[in-house]
Amino acid sequence: MKLVPYSSFHHLFARLLVVALAVLPASSLGIPPHHQLDPRDKCIGSASLIFNFTDSTFIENLQVLPDGRILFTTLDTGILRVIDPRGRDPSPRPLVSLPSTTGLSGIARLSEDIYAVTGGVHTLFAFEPGSMRVFIVDVSSGRIRDIIGVPKTAMMNGLVALPNCRTTLLSADSLTGSILRIDLSTRRVDVAFSDPLLNSTSAEVPLGVNGLRIRGQYLYFTNSGAGTFGRVPIDDRGNMAGKVEIVAQLSGRVSFTNAYDDFDFDRQGNAYLALHSTTVSQVSPSGKQVTFAGCAGDDVCDPAFIFREPTSVALDNDGKSLYVSTGGNTGMGCSQNLGGQLIRVPLS
Repeated sequence: MKLVPYSSFHHLFARLLVVALAVLPASSLGIPPHHQLDPRDKCIGSASLIFNFTDSTFIENLQVLPDGRILFTTLDTGILRVIDPRGRDPSPRPLVSLPSTTGLSGIARLSEDIYAVTGGVHTLFAFEPGSMRVFIVDVSSGRIRDIIGVPKTAMMNGLVALPNCRTTLLSADSLTGSILRIDLSTRRVDVAFSDPLLNSTSAEVPLGVNGLRIRGQYLYFTNSGAGTFGRVPIDDRGNMAGKVEIVAQLSGRVSFTNAYDDFDFDRQGNAYLALHSTTVSQVSPSGKQVTFAGCAGDDVCDPAFIFREPTSVALDNDGKSLYVSTGGNTGMGCSQNLGGQLIRVPLS
């Protein structure tokens, strides 16, 4: 979920209400498709730029489809988009416009072609109460199969389907420190569980539990406002089955330029966490944390920096690389404003 300093509110409030319809391919900026980024000595890792929005579009989340395309959401519009990163000149195309939304957040796979997407009327750090919905979308046709309202929340962030019951979703309510449960068969919405370790502890960053992934018997999560990466055992219905465990702790003070966002795992169980403002962190199964890719510092205006506000990470289908989405640096006072990015990062 988007993290921006309060000093930038006046720049970004209008930006959040804009429906970003027109996009340009990276080549229109003079950046060759799949351009190999050349970071300075203060940077680590290699990366290839797939696409860069030229407006203020803020990419929130992404999911790699079975055919290799990338499905992604933005906070600036209710349009769900796809992009084929393997094309000669990759450019997003709209898949479907989700009604009564100005921003989209989480994505969860239900089956090969069926995905759940959350969205609503987006405001700063939240959605208007009563506006949040779960949309069931067929990506093969772009048709909306169902819409389920979630009236008693102002935030649905990370989203996962239970492995043994893919008609049940868990969603992170970042403002209340709760895990919501949505039963798509009965259309029932309830709180699966809440815990103090899912709440923000930062006066600056109000978002608590953020990204969600299920691995084995555990629900893994990031907590943006507490600076933690943790896990909690769950049962087949998504109920809490044990105590919350903190796997890794963010170094330094939590702030808008030092906060975890979404994440994914590789096949060996290492987690890769989008870390505002300019890096991706790797956390081993034992909890050892290192900078995997990105640049030291938080200067999102520096043209040499690989990532400008990384928001989410997804493992490619072959397990050999990661896709990273970013929010861009629009509204941050940079001389060159760039919107959200989609970037490929090799794992070796």
